[in-house]
Amino acid sequence: MQLLRKQQRWDDVEREICILRALQHRNIVAYHAAVKTADQRILIMQ
Repeated sequence: MQLLRKQQRWDDVEREICILRALQHRNIVAYHAAVKTADQRILIMQ
């Protein structure tokens, strides 16, 4: 059950990355890149 919840959270992060990648507006934080490791997702933003 815990693994399923953790996977759902990673899926949510991946979905957010896709949305940020598509957005470009002066009032929204700019997305530059993401680094994916076994247990972390690191977003590079400005």
